[in-house]
Amino acid sequence: MPGAGKSMCVEHLKSKGFNSVYFGGITIDEIKKRGLELNPENEKIVREDIRKKYGNDVYAKRIIDKIKLIKNSQPIVVDGLYSWTEYKMFKNEYGDRAIIVAVVAPRSLRHKRLSA
Repeated sequence: MPGAGKSMCVEHLKSKGFNSVYFGGITIDEIKKRGLELNPENEKIVREDIRKKYGNDVYAKRIIDKIKLIKNSQPIVVDGLYSWTEYKMFKNEYGDRAIIVAVVAPRSLRHKRLSA
């Protein structure tokens, strides 16, 4: 949910020493690679295209690969878990070490934040 406060939570955790990995970075990298304008419409098109080509678990697989490249022992916050398939993949890979947090806010507050 845009405007819920996910990015603020990630920034707070990063200030406490967490590493961070962003699901949306995969889409943004692909948009740049394709030479497209970065906007919500292209993000949706590219995200759906990537999932159609590589499967619904492609983002989780790529994020898990990125996590494995992080060499320090600090905890990692993953921003942007999107689907049930991705959730299941994280739980299968990390078990109880994967702590899933949903950041939610009332629609009116999200709209207010996004229009500011």
